[in-house]
Amino acid sequence: MRCFPLPPRASLTVSFGLLLTGLAVLWLSWPVTAIDFDLWYHLLGGAYVAEHRALPQGPFFSYLAAEKTWLDYYWLYQLLVHGLHELGGYAALSVFRALVFLASLACAHAYLSRSRPAEEPGEPDGSGGSLLAVAILCAYALGLQPRDLVLRPHAVTYLFILFVHHVVNCRPRWAWSLPPLTVVWANVHGVEYPVVLAVFGAYLALHFRNALFRKGEPNPMRSVRWPLILSLYAVLATPAGLDLLAKPFAGPPFHELTVLELAAQPLDRFFSIHLFPDARLVEGATAALVLGAVFGALWLALRRRLRLARLALLAAGLALLPMMVRFTFEFMVLTLPIFGDVAALRATRRPQAGDARVTWTLSLGCVALALWTTSAFLGNRPAYPVDRSRLPEGVCNFLLARGGGGRVYNVPNPGGDLEWRLYPK
Repeated sequence: MRCFPLPPRASLTVSFGLLLTGLAVLWLSWPVTAIDFDLWYHLLGGAYVAEHRALPQGPFFSYLAAEKTWLDYYWLYQLLVHGLHELGGYAALSVFRALVFLASLACAHAYLSRSRPAEEPGEPDGSGGSLLAVAILCAYALGLQPRDLVLRPHAVTYLFILFVHHVVNCRPRWAWSLPPLTVVWANVHGVEYPVVLAVFGAYLALHFRNALFRKGEPNPMRSVRWPLILSLYAVLATPAGLDLLAKPFAGPPFHELTVLELAAQPLDRFFSIHLFPDARLVEGATAALVLGAVFGALWLALRRRLRLARLALLAAGLALLPMMVRFTFEFMVLTLPIFGDVAALRATRRPQAGDARVTWTLSLGCVALALWTTSAFLGNRPAYPVDRSRLPEGVCNFLLARGGGGRVYNVPNPGGDLEWRLYPK
């Protein structure tokens, strides 16, 4: 697919610049907090790999027997966060977290600013499309925050999927970067390979549909087919090899009862959209993106502009959505191309008097609302660079001073920090 800018691009470009600047200030000044304790588990895993020059073959801080499918499938992420922590402490980790989040938004912006439906007649004006693109970008900025704020490898997966969308649709010359980047990603968070394969498969399905049934027409996927095919196999380029294939489908028993994000998700939660300009708008933006993707696909279908790859991506997202709460974020990044097509199709309408002024006013309003909501969502800033208020500091200090080693009976949540502080005792 050939991509064109949405003219005029100024409102989208300026809005994105303001949004990125404001979010950078908020995120770079936000400390590492114990929203989730897995960070310290990853720090210990990275320290283990760095010390032993080998991957652990089982959980090394547990007296419970590991399940047979146990794999350290995120060893490269663990090594990365360990190296950053050694280099610059928690401040370096805070910067890394912000850069991954901002890079994800940059990929979404790059996609939205360059996408345009194929074979759509008319010269795009861009006023309606640019305004809608700004609103979509602000919604993504809010919707991704709860997950990206936690230092875990999932954020890298979201970034990678958004990058793949941009490369395949708008930068096909970069396509040969995908196989090596897939190898890197697979060692960062390879357990999500089914989602990444769904992305590659959706675009390859479009290529083969065009090659088999539309031989007399240009095939926009032809230039990216081999990089995508190689990327399918690149997910296996990990120390786990073929053992990785079973991992996503063989989790610990009853895990969903103790980890809330693994619980099944009722779809009716997305029919309640909070529009209050406070932290509740984060949840509202998430619901709006889910519903917007579905209704956007229906609108494109009615206009006969819903392409096969978009339909496949939406189907994959809808299959994942009710399985687990965490798959809400996978749905959002999978369906970005639908929003890109909707915004670009909207840009083809004829301009009306006063459109530019309204576009600028509402675009800047969307940015201001997104930044206000982000500030409310984060709340009062704890101590920088790390907030220790929810960490078991006293327990660890006591055990280190008085304990001689042995087993620790603990609830699951603070387990990562207990490992980090007490290993190898």
